[in-house]
Amino acid sequence: MATDGFKIFNSDWSCQGYQYIMGKIHQFEGPIKMAESGLHFCPKALDCLHYYKPDPKNKYARVRGYDQIESEDDKCVTNQLEVIEEIPFEDFMKLCNGKLITYYLAVNGKKQIKSETTYKNGKKSGPCSEWFGNGQLKWKGYYLDNRLHGLTGEWNLKGHPQRFPLYEQGKLKKTYSVSYYNGQAIIGYFYSYPGAPGPILAKDFMTYYDRNHQFM
Repeated sequence: MATDGFKIFNSDWSCQGYQYIMGKIHQFEGPIKMAESGLHFCPKALDCLHYYKPDPKNKYARVRGYDQIESEDDKCVTNQLEVIEEIPFEDFMKLCNGKLITYYLAVNGKKQIKSETTYKNGKKSGPCSEWFGNGQLKWKGYYLDNRLHGLTGEWNLKGHPQRFPLYEQGKLKKTYSVSYYNGQAIIGYFYSYPGAPGPILAKDFMTYYDRNHQFM
């Protein structure tokens, strides 16, 4: 059985101290184990960005695994790997679209999401979020061509909102601070238009901004 996928190499076609050659089926001697031993690759081009930052100096290729193959989330490991075809950097980036999800190390067989990043043509573009190991949301924001754009939110380990920075194409424009009113975390008062709602609960602020940011 053969499994196709993708792999990123150093500029000399090496990876983790192993030298690869185009068109050759490379053989790993010994037992394979995910993330420990064997020849690794990813089922999707986007998955590779979990392990390598985009760099035009690196080499990018389609690969094919044979014989013994194990798969887990965004990676595969095999004892036989062939480098089939080099992919130009720009073409590889065009294949990197969708959501890249990372996880904390599983505890008692249960996985906990660590981050979720939206990519378009290899660039962060769209909603992105991060979580603490206990499942509490840590950070939430939006990227536009690798630059933060719009409102972001930050929370502490206990789920208390900390601050809400506002970006415009990567530049920090202002930060909305969190205060407490009648025991609840709120974001200031807004009088920039008729019928301003008064204090906004911090937990609802990002939803409010998404709907009414033209008034901010």
